[in-house]
Amino acid sequence: MSIPDLSGRPLGDTKRDRALFVDRAEPLEAIRATLLHRGNVLVLGFRGAGKSSLLRQLRHSLETTDKRAVVLVEGRVARSTEEFLRLLRDRIEAWSRVRLDEEAPTTGQLGLWPPHTETNTLLAEVATLRAGLPEEETIVLVDELPSADVARTLFGRLRDELWELPLVWCVAADERDRAAYTAPPADAFWRRIVELQPLTPEESAQLVRRRVSPEALADDALDQIVAEAGGHPRRLLSMAHEVAVEGRDPSQVARRSEERERRVAELSEPARRLLAELEANGPASPSDQGLLQRLGWSRSRASQVFGELTEHDLVRATSSPSAGTRPRRVFEPTP
Repeated sequence: MSIPDLSGRPLGDTKRDRALFVDRAEPLEAIRATLLHRGNVLVLGFRGAGKSSLLRQLRHSLETTDKRAVVLVEGRVARSTEEFLRLLRDRIEAWSRVRLDEEAPTTGQLGLWPPHTETNTLLAEVATLRAGLPEEETIVLVDELPSADVARTLFGRLRDELWELPLVWCVAADERDRAAYTAPPADAFWRRIVELQPLTPEESAQLVRRRVSPEALADDALDQIVAEAGGHPRRLLSMAHEVAVEGRDPSQVARRSEERERRVAELSEPARRLLAELEANGPASPSDQGLLQRLGWSRSRASQVFGELTEHDLVRATSSPSAGTRPRRVFEPTP
């Protein structure tokens, strides 16, 4: 009997992973049709809704069926707008080539340079990207950005500069960051906004059944999991893992999930956002610079919100070695 694949990882565009993907035909076709007509698309959904898997299935379709040039950028690994633009340039291999006889002379000439400001730096990055882009139009799929501030900068401040590039964009973002992507002038950048909805009960059952057999997870247990998970793919897989792999009673798993959701509902919005970050990206500490960048918080603010999660028993802290004098406290979600 095959081993259940209930890891909750984003599905790739391999043959094996495509067989696990629950068909989201309507949003996929809407996105694909818009991109092929040179329209930019914003995909919004809650954490764990399957945005990453959807982008990878979309890339496969665009490359194999439509024969289009496509790049997928894991935007969250960048730490700033400038770093994202350089990451994009690397993915497209848009490195400008200068002939030796075209290089600027280096002796005896003075030049006037623009002041070193953030805006000039970003405009220079866009100009460098433009100079190295291939003539063929490229579709750029972005799996989230480092922060809401980066989204506002790219699609608001740099909107017109991005429009001039031979690129078509599809960006997947957390529903909580909607305002950063759609406030003017960024709103005009998008031809279509696709909201990724929770899975239907039928789709939820199909998602689990493609990964685990009835021998490992009985139909009545699956029905309980589907009813409790509310169409949330990550929650579905987590609950199925507890029952099929860890051997827990499905009723107990459902009750614990319901109790956890009750505690989550009592949280402030910042605490829910921090919990979603931990569930999506793994354990972190209040001094984690990547986490602070994505949330736009100070270290003291993060410490305060971690305290709220601890009070509701939704995270647990462990000590991690640090270069400083004291061990660093790292928080992870409780099961």
